[in-house]
Amino acid sequence: MISVSFLILGCLIFVLLGSVHWWSAVHSSKFEPRDDSTLKLMKNGYSKITDQSSIWDSVTGFHVSHSVGLIFYGILFITLAVENPKYLYFSAVLTAFLLLFPLVYIVLAQKYWFSLPRNGFMFAFLLIVFSVVLR
Repeated sequence: MISVSFLILGCLIFVLLGSVHWWSAVHSSKFEPRDDSTLKLMKNGYSKITDQSSIWDSVTGFHVSHSVGLIFYGILFITLAVENPKYLYFSAVLTAFLLLFPLVYIVLAQKYWFSLPRNGFMFAFLLIVFSVVLR
């Protein structure tokens, strides 16, 4: 089915973006501030809610949890597309989640991030929309 192929491709983009984001947050300095003094303040600073986690540790945790959400979304819908596409496409709740999740990330990327993830989410969303339309 061509619709399943479009869905798998769209969801693979989410898995890829989530994986690259996770790797970058954990194994690179890409998310560190350019100013070393800011990084030092973040590593030694704590929020008002707790003193158990520095601002830097919290930010890293947010990046990792964000990445995991993208990866899980992609894997969930790839699995459904492969194992039971009829159930996926005829479930109003799953179809709504399938379509709304990417829209949320497009809005977040537009407002808070930069063009590469936004464009990736938009391309993935188009593939997913094609899959729903062609079902």
